[in-house]
Amino acid sequence: MNAQTACLVILFSLLSVVSVALMRYVFNIYNFEFNIPFIVKLVFNPLMITALISALGCRLIFYSMFKNLSMSETFLVTQVSAVFILIAGYFLFHDTLTKKQIIGAILILIGVGLV
Repeated sequence: MNAQTACLVILFSLLSVVSVALMRYVFNIYNFEFNIPFIVKLVFNPLMITALISALGCRLIFYSMFKNLSMSETFLVTQVSAVFILIAGYFLFHDTLTKKQIIGAILILIGVGLV
């Protein structure tokens, strides 16, 4: 993996964390309801707009990685974002981490290191 691809993976991971954390925060503020007024409230919420822009940025970075990596390699290296999301959930939302989650995160990092 070259330096440009490594930077894209890091940027992808950071945008993933921002997107997921903001969406979770917004959903914690508002009780999720599946109706028109709630959806309108979400669409115009600045935090939700930022989360959606971050998610779109992730997708664009994901596709740009195809320039240097195969599809399977791209999918594997972007799984690092799951580890960062797990860590963010622990620190930002006080999620509990199970042994399985920690072992899974370690295995993801080892797998990405092998790619």
